[in-house]
Amino acid sequence: MIRHSAKKSLGQNFLVDDNVVRKILHHFSPRTDEFVVEIGPGQGALTKYLADMGVETLAVELDSELVADLQQEFDESSSVQVREQDILNVNIAAIAAGTPKPVRVLGNIPYNITSPLLFHLVEYRQDIHDAFIMMQKDVADRIAAEPGNKSYGILSVLIQTYAKVEYEFTVSRNVFRPRPNVASGVVSLRWYEKWSQHIPDFDLYRVVVRTAFGKRRKTLRNALDYLPFSQFDVDSLEFDTSQRAEELSIREFIKLTREIAEAYPKYENELVDSEL
Repeated sequence: MIRHSAKKSLGQNFLVDDNVVRKILHHFSPRTDEFVVEIGPGQGALTKYLADMGVETLAVELDSELVADLQQEFDESSSVQVREQDILNVNIAAIAAGTPKPVRVLGNIPYNITSPLLFHLVEYRQDIHDAFIMMQKDVADRIAAEPGNKSYGILSVLIQTYAKVEYEFTVSRNVFRPRPNVASGVVSLRWYEKWSQHIPDFDLYRVVVRTAFGKRRKTLRNALDYLPFSQFDVDSLEFDTSQRAEELSIREFIKLTREIAEAYPKYENELVDSEL
């Protein structure tokens, strides 16, 4: 097994419990007629099983020292290819174009890149069959939360707009070295287009969602006053603005965005300069 000290600067916490590894792979259920992109293989806890199963895998690792160890462990005779790269810079469309197999994503991701990574996967959703990701539990809770739940927020809405999210199971902090301060949660993302096709403009949708939750204790009537438009009259909307953001479903957020887009088309250019 690869032995390598974790780097705090990279948010590394290595999975060291084989029982948890097997549980992850049981739920993920990889097959040889699929192509797996593994994010942050670390010491190869999951990778070695993928190699033993003969699953074609691209293991993307940022740590150059770990990459050297992994490349030595998984040579040309293995089904695993190791690439030194930041996953946020990986062109998944190019990977998908290079294989006839469906591309699946698997990984244990550090907290500091969770949101950027999720939106990176959303960007390439046309090229990814599904994703199975372990992350800090509170973030996993937020992604999977439903309206009315205290964890329901910006990340919940923006990810669930593009994917069916399932919270699979919780992973104890005791199965990592070094041991993190909190537990982890595993979520699966299965992409769909049932909502996104109805969004008139994603930039506007994102701004509406972020603004609504930016003042989550306020009703929409008060929260939407903070939309980054030079002129905006909340009272001109037919939408029920007596509700709070945490009460709105994906469908309702899209309806609200469509109404704003239809009533205020002249504000489209103002979104370019918005810090939201």
